Amino acid sequence: MLKRLALLLFAFVAVGAVALYVLYFRRRPLPAATPHARIAPLISTIPGLSACWVETAKTFSGFSFGSTAGSVLVKHPAGDLLIDTGNSSHYDQEISGFPFATWLKLKSLAGQLKPKVPLPDLLRRIGEDPAKLRWAILSHAHLDHAGGLTDLPRLPVLLTREELQFAADPSVQARGYVIAVHTQKFPPVAAPTLQFEPAPYETLTRAPIFTKTARWSLCRYAVIRPEAWAFS
Repeated sequence: MLKRLALLLFAFVAVGAVALYVLYFRRRPLPAATPHARIAPLISTIPGLSACWVETAKTFSGFSFGSTAGSVLVKHPAGDLLIDTGNSSHYDQEISGFPFATWLKLKSLAGQLKPKVPLPDLLRRIGEDPAKLRWAILSHAHLDHAGGLTDLPRLPVLLTREELQFAADPSVQARGYVIAVHTQKFPPVAAPTLQFEPAPYETLTRAPIFTKTARWSLCRYAVIRPEAWAFS
């Protein structure tokens, strides 16, 4: 009897593993993009401008479904800024109040990208003083892009009205896409710090425009052109 139960359990686990791989982890190659004009970034034309990728965490890096999280530090003559901030070092505490099913999803997925070293310490390692940052730009408000704000000194966060409305939606927060404590670092919904102006960009048929030069995609994920950065 025990042997039969063990075989059934093994079969159940094996089928579940195969289903998980087929439905979640397996990825088909993307088709080739249709021919279109591309704009090569020319950041060398702006004196004093440089950019550095700061990896805050990574997981499953040896597999095709590996993930990484981090921030881009942009050193600009008008002031340094971060593009995205990775996950929060307080992640476990932030998700502790969710129902078990949601907690398990958050712990198993985005929880794998919890930083071992807080973002301010990572910035200091590359010679950046977190207190001197002038802005943070979020590609979107998901927890693994906005969480690092909770580790940083307070600074202006640049977000569109549409993204602020998305982040403030109670149903979005209930599903764990956005963590409520992260939104305390955002500007008010009624006072967005970026403007959405639909316009085409490369393969995107519509995209918000940041200061009418750098462009953001319709699905809320940022496509920022370095050659167009012009801050005041």
